[in-house]
Amino acid sequence: VRPFLATQQELNAAPKDFSAGSRAAIGGGVLDNYQYRIQVSPWDCTGCELCVRICPADALKLADAAKVIEEEEANWNFAVTLPDRGDEIDKTTVKG
Repeated sequence: VRPFLATQQELNAAPKDFSAGSRAAIGGGVLDNYQYRIQVSPWDCTGCELCVRICPADALKLADAAKVIEEEEANWNFAVTLPDRGDEIDKTTVKG
């Protein structure tokens, strides 16, 4: 489970489900040009349900691995091609 930031131009080349699951990033103006998405790696799941239990918004659910891999593999493969934008966020503040 990892966060990703993408520009609108990048989202135009993204799988349909990736774009549909992205939301405007919030970050005090620094992230105004980005869309935010949490993406699960379908290959890293061990079935422990820890992410499901800890998710504060109940946004995750455990599903059949073969189905999730089929649905999310293209999204994951796209997400990992996005540039790392961690240097654009101030890591010394609570707001980030």
